Amino acid sequence: MNKLLSKFANSIERFLVGDFKQLLIFLILLFVFRPYNIGLDYILIWHIFFTGVLLAAVFNCHHAQWVKIFALILGIPTFIINWWSLFQLTEWLFIAGLIASLLFLVFSIFSLVNRVLLGKVTADVLRGTICVYFMIGFAFAICYTLIELVHGGAFRGLEMQQALFPHGHYQSEMVYFSFITLLAIGYGDITPTGDIGQMLAVSEGIIGQFYLAILVARMVAAYARRAIGPVKK
Repeated sequence: MNKLLSKFANSIERFLVGDFKQLLIFLILLFVFRPYNIGLDYILIWHIFFTGVLLAAVFNCHHAQWVKIFALILGIPTFIINWWSLFQLTEWLFIAGLIASLLFLVFSIFSLVNRVLLGKVTADVLRGTICVYFMIGFAFAICYTLIELVHGGAFRGLEMQQALFPHGHYQSEMVYFSFITLLAIGYGDITPTGDIGQMLAVSEGIIGQFYLAILVARMVAAYARRAIGPVKK
């Protein structure tokens, strides 16, 4: 029994140690535990996971020192504003939290893309490509939420009978729409009606397809060649 527990503990340790592992875990949890309309407690859990994303993106990715410092400069205000907006429900705080989160995600995306493009292809780098994909989806979800807050009615199909702010289910629908667009599934239950929303939706679809076709394909092919080894003539 002790050996079994020891093996299990070692497996957990190996899984949690290394670049992008904690970040990927928190991003998956953030996606699964979207801010559903089931009360403040559930939204609180979602904020905890987003805090995990902030911490992992700064400390779990072995950035250059200047990147880590700049990430902290963006991440600390993002952390403060998001938690502040949770307990003081004002629209300006909610919007400020969205903008701060968007800036942090965009910076993290560019820094991680630089890592996975320039680094040697390993399992860690492959995990990094998945992290970037999740972050792209969340970044566009924030953009869509901001558009709807500024231009009400910019998206058709939202449950507008609910209060627009600070209802968590509203933001959850934007996360759903963003990933559906990123994956080019397009059910059509939520559609952008304004020019800006339509432009962003098309841009996200293009980015999603190019990312999968170019970056991920390159990483998987290089990792497969490295795992197989040189071909003997």
